[in-house]
Amino acid sequence: RKSDDVIIYLGQKQHSSYDATHANTLNASMASLRQNMFKISESDVIVWHEGDLSLRDANALQGETNIRFCLLTNATGWSI
Repeated sequence: RKSDDVIIYLGQKQHSSYDATHANTLNASMASLRQNMFKISESDVIVWHEGDLSLRDANALQGETNIRFCLLTNATGWSI
């Protein structure tokens, strides 16, 4: 499907200097999108990560829109 809107997240499950648990950050942000973005069901959401996230870690938009998890690796052309 063709989408007019794309929301991109750069996510990680743990961070060395602050609490990055996604019950507090990624899901909260996605819940805010669901509440405040009128056409979220017509948007794509891409979560770039280093292999430590899954749909279970970011389920606030499950069933609401198209969510894709993409690895940040040299193989995908993207890395940190």
